[in-house]
Amino acid sequence: FFFQVADILDLAVGAVKKEDLDNNASLKNLFEGLEMTRTVLQKTFVKHGLKQISPEGEKFDPVLHEAVFQIPKDQAKFESGRVAQVIKIGYALQNRPIRAAKVGVVQ
Repeated sequence: FFFQVADILDLAVGAVKKEDLDNNASLKNLFEGLEMTRTVLQKTFVKHGLKQISPEGEKFDPVLHEAVFQIPKDQAKFESGRVAQVIKIGYALQNRPIRAAKVGVVQ
């Protein structure tokens, strides 16, 4: 459940364009509130030993990552076998994976 809240907060914060914030004070206030909420949630995760797995550029590890698609090597900025894109952040509790990161891997 808590992962879903974190995912939704990340999506909400990521969906806001900077120029929209500059032109709309109400949106800016809402955005800042979402960022503060996300920060508090992440600090709570860390306090309880929950760590994010966001492996862009790292070597693909099937224990920590779930490959959901492949990217041709000529279209990627990383070498073959590396995580090129993170679709959904994973989580580990006390260094044990409890949700694999969903990723795109370079062929």
